[in-house]
Amino acid sequence: MNICVSTEIVDQSLEAQRQQMLAEFEAERTNHQRVLRDYDRLEQRYQNLQDELEIEKFSPMARREVDNLISASSSGLLQSIDFCHFSDWSWAIVLTIVR
Repeated sequence: MNICVSTEIVDQSLEAQRQQMLAEFEAERTNHQRVLRDYDRLEQRYQNLQDELEIEKFSPMARREVDNLISASSSGLLQSIDFCHFSDWSWAIVLTIVR
């Protein structure tokens, strides 16, 4: 009878440890998923900033031209102004002129 009680105690202890390990594993998994989401968000933010930096590299003169085009657009000469990204180094301005 002493062996039977001892076995039950060991089984209960093992089950409690198993449950504790599963809870710890689930907490770690949840934390890891949060870290991955944060990393993806930061990676996307970094890419957006890189894209903005590329646009800003247009040069001040080109930037003034874009501002002038926007002014012309507000005066009714242009219907729309769009920017097209062709590759990592190539941008184009697409104008739609009112006829």
